Amino acid sequence: KKYFVVDINVPKGENLLLKHINFLPSIELFQSVIIDESHRVKDKTTLQSKLSYGIASGKFVQLLSGTPIVNKPIDLMFQLMIIDKIKEFGGATAFREMCADEERWPEINSILRNNCYFRREKKNVLKQLPDKFRQKVYCSISNQDEYNSAMSDLEAYLREYKKATESEIM
Repeated sequence: KKYFVVDINVPKGENLLLKHINFLPSIELFQSVIIDESHRVKDKTTLQSKLSYGIASGKFVQLLSGTPIVNKPIDLMFQLMIIDKIKEFGGATAFREMCADEERWPEINSILRNNCYFRREKKNVLKQLPDKFRQKVYCSISNQDEYNSAMSDLEAYLREYKKATESEIM
């Protein structure tokens, strides 16, 4: 928004639409657009998604993300629209229908892999990086009594209302 938008004029009582955003003419200088962390543009109602769509329209677009889509295939729809690949599924309506039928999810996967989806695993791309490791760091706190009271309340709640076992409480 800071670099590509002149202003945003949403009429009172209306929702923000792409037509309400006035882009700077300088967005035409770009022939291609790369959007990193593309999982953040999956919701077409957000300002970030609308801006990304407006900037990317008519250009060669690559979406990158290290975060897999964790919900359902329908979450990919707006990203597919941004990269102009929704047509590979027969359009938005056909894609919605495919997503509603879990038996067709393998078909969606196949179309994605054949047309626009490339997966690279970190272990194959960044071989020089060490394996992940986790380390616990213990710190003292200034409100230990308050913390102990909260822990006791939580333990009592889990025992009484959730019927949790000792190991579950721990």
